[in-house]
Amino acid sequence: MGDRINLIGYHATSLNCVGNILENGFKTSSKKGEWLGFGVYFWDNLDNAEWWIVAGNVDKSSPPAIITAELSLPSKNFLDLDVPANMDRLREFANDYNAESSISGNARPDFKGKNQLRNFYCSLFKELFDIKLIKFTFSYTIYNLVGFPTGEFERVQLCASDSSVIHIIDIGGADCVV
Repeated sequence: MGDRINLIGYHATSLNCVGNILENGFKTSSKKGEWLGFGVYFWDNLDNAEWWIVAGNVDKSSPPAIITAELSLPSKNFLDLDVPANMDRLREFANDYNAESSISGNARPDFKGKNQLRNFYCSLFKELFDIKLIKFTFSYTIYNLVGFPTGEFERVQLCASDSSVIHIIDIGGADCVV
């Protein structure tokens, strides 16, 4: 019952943002299309964080930086969606929510794609069940030069919805020394 989860996460950002993060803490992303709901996103390993930077997903106005953090929290506040029972729990929650919305006459939100759909249910689930860290392994398709799929690879993403679980260990990255 007193078990804790301790994971290492890698947050890809720009050097411009590091000072603000150190001074004010991480800013919770609240974009409607976040994959695991609102929160602060981390990768499970350094290679994935570097891939995120190379893919052009951080501010290019300054050198990239990678913040290494320990993500530590009671196990009751952690949801690992790679565990089938946990994914079933989230799916059943969404089914129940939709059924209750139909009964009460509330319309289901109009989602513009799977990211908004996931974001909505993950954010609501985290809020209602005090989930402070959520984890899922996403599959990515590899395409060849002429646009045909040639394989897949997986990347683990972590989303912290409570900054109290984030403990910065190190700051580094390509061309970044802090």
